[in-house]
Amino acid sequence: SPDGNHVAFTWTGPKQDNPDIYVQQIGAGSPLRLTTDPSNDYNPVWSPDGRWIAFLRSQSEAGQSELRLIPPLGGPERKLAEIRVRGGTWVTPPYLAWCPDSTCLVVTDSLGEGKPDALFVVLLETGEKRPLTNPQPPAIADTNPAVSPDGSWLVFRRNASGLYNGELYRLPLGRGLTAVSEPQRLTSVTLDANNPTWM
Repeated sequence: SPDGNHVAFTWTGPKQDNPDIYVQQIGAGSPLRLTTDPSNDYNPVWSPDGRWIAFLRSQSEAGQSELRLIPPLGGPERKLAEIRVRGGTWVTPPYLAWCPDSTCLVVTDSLGEGKPDALFVVLLETGEKRPLTNPQPPAIADTNPAVSPDGSWLVFRRNASGLYNGELYRLPLGRGLTAVSEPQRLTSVTLDANNPTWM
């Protein structure tokens, strides 16, 4: 959580029966279960303003998930958008990143059949998706987004081949998290760049 007092995570619970989203106060009490859907809920990410936890819910169709929001103390969920990524062992999960002002999220989604997966901005107010990147073959997918605290840069991983092979790129962002130029490659060799983060 932004105040550092709680952590959100996916857990199959004490019965080890179904992956749901939980919140735990650090150093006190038992975890609070937020979701109870029989689908797989995963990748919870706390909004910078502390009002929401965004997460993904797997759907029955391969590669499809719902992007959802839930208040951190429980309450009604809100479906924000649907996303689709190519299945198989070549694409890492579509990790989420919040915009610094908590008005949007960056997520991996499909550009269409036969095209590499790209990064999109999803607006909280409307659920509208806007493409941020446009990878071309032999790239497989853009994933693992991380937005700088001032919202001026996006760092992400561009998968080239295989689950653990990728390179880091950075993309300068304009107002409203719009791309202002082409992504710039940061790494010169293929590496395991699973989770870039801003320090």
